[in-house]
Amino acid sequence: MGLHLNEVVAMRQDNKIKKPDLSYLKAFFLSIKNPKTISRAAVFNCALLGCTLTLFPVLARSCGIWVNLSSSIPPGIYHQAEGAILRGDCILSCVPSSAAALAYERHYIGYGNCPMSTAPVGKYAVGLPGDQARINQEGIVINGTKLNSTKPLELDIEKRTLEPFMLDRQLSEDEYLLAGETKESYDSRYFGPVSKKEIKGKIEAVYLF
Repeated sequence: MGLHLNEVVAMRQDNKIKKPDLSYLKAFFLSIKNPKTISRAAVFNCALLGCTLTLFPVLARSCGIWVNLSSSIPPGIYHQAEGAILRGDCILSCVPSSAAALAYERHYIGYGNCPMSTAPVGKYAVGLPGDQARINQEGIVINGTKLNSTKPLELDIEKRTLEPFMLDRQLSEDEYLLAGETKESYDSRYFGPVSKKEIKGKIEAVYLF
């Protein structure tokens, strides 16, 4: 009997996180129908929002903030967390160089600050150092337990061939296996283990979209 990824993942969601107040945006867009009602405050707030959206990527990186818009982990804003990597933790990692070029060419990942000038990806740590791991056409197996919904796809959404990474051994002391929440996730099923030096760090959700 397989183990679903949701049973492995231990995402902590803080119910006290409040959604930002965007009522001024609604008021601004409604006022466009009648320009006479546009207030200086609304114009200022929207200008401020524009500056924030422009500068946010730069400021975010310098403050350890990462914005995820993919479906591999819940979309939202994450910050770098402290502590050892545990099974089910959210991880920000570079894709191994052996697979990064193809992933970038096919737009699975974007431009970023990883060794191949590609962007890091957010995934869950499902395989830890010392685990007996297997990856084949049926999916990911950790210590004899198959993870459900990890069977590699034969084709991507553009109907291009996908090759599974074949693995059957114990993970070394600095290797991890990563997986996403969806079957379309580009993860260790296709690029294999990631080393500790390729991992940017553990991340936790600050605000989920």
